[in-house]
Amino acid sequence: PLVEDVLVAGLEPAAGSTSRPASFAPRVLYHFKADADASAIVEFCFPDLSDVAVSESFTFTLTQQDSTRIFGFCRRLVRPSQPPICLCVLTQRPWFSLFSHMHDILQLNYDLGRFVPEFVRAAYEAPLPGAGGGSILVPSAHLGTTFRLMPPEDDRPTGVHFDGLLSALGVGGVLRVLA
Repeated sequence: PLVEDVLVAGLEPAAGSTSRPASFAPRVLYHFKADADASAIVEFCFPDLSDVAVSESFTFTLTQQDSTRIFGFCRRLVRPSQPPICLCVLTQRPWFSLFSHMHDILQLNYDLGRFVPEFVRAAYEAPLPGAGGGSILVPSAHLGTTFRLMPPEDDRPTGVHFDGLLSALGVGGVLRVLA
């Protein structure tokens, strides 16, 4: 499948706390695979509780016991007059641009009661394109439309080609930039 799991995490005030951001605790608001344990993943959604004032996108990688990798694509959203939420997609596919587009769709149509569960189920069930390429079509009965997700042409984990950077700066120059 396109996704292994999807969850939406939010912050709630910790027991006996004030309204400072550091006194919040993450909790699961939505979990696609409700039978799976999400407690460890929810901690990845808010690794820096002292600094949740800005919306941002980030990733993490989990290595399973059989050495397979699960990528976590997260988008944390700071909303006016509400606690932040984090949309987290877990997948074996390192398709950064596709999951960024998926986050855009979820963010623009965010409705935890209706759209998010429908969209996630449809993305999970959507057939993946064959070796010749193509797109993934994710229908939404709720919105009466179909979303088109485009997998990258190759499976490079970063989705970025470094050839131009290496030829322009050389190995030493790239190492200086990284340092």
